[in-house]
Amino acid sequence: MTRIALTGALGRMGALIIQEAAKVEGMQLVAGLDVIGAGRELPGGIRVRDASELEAALRESRTDVLIDFTIAKAAVENVCTAARLGINLVVGTTGLSPEQHAAMRKAIEGNCAAVISPNFSLGVNVFWKLVAQAAQSLKDYDI
Repeated sequence: MTRIALTGALGRMGALIIQEAAKVEGMQLVAGLDVIGAGRELPGGIRVRDASELEAALRESRTDVLIDFTIAKAAVENVCTAARLGINLVVGTTGLSPEQHAAMRKAIEGNCAAVISPNFSLGVNVFWKLVAQAAQSLKDYDI
């Protein structure tokens, strides 16, 4: 059983991840955190914890993987906390600066496995698909 904690649990991507994780055999949501809505109940009876309680939540729930869909500043802090605890990561947060990417890489190196891909959202993926179509259709144009 892969035990998942989710930061940004009450956001749009958080809701989608909770829904999809429930469908996958061998995955269990064990913690959900957000900056708002502490105490709200998530599917499966998990209560949302305040984002400031991340380390305690990760330890208490014996999390295997932290999935982060927050904001850039919070994502860096969350990655550093999880990496220090040896917890693997999936980060879909957008808007990360090169310095923030570097800070996350430094925290992760030698501590855990991580996928950092800020292009999970539907809007971003539609955008890239349209760019590819435009590039194909306009290959003879010089802009």
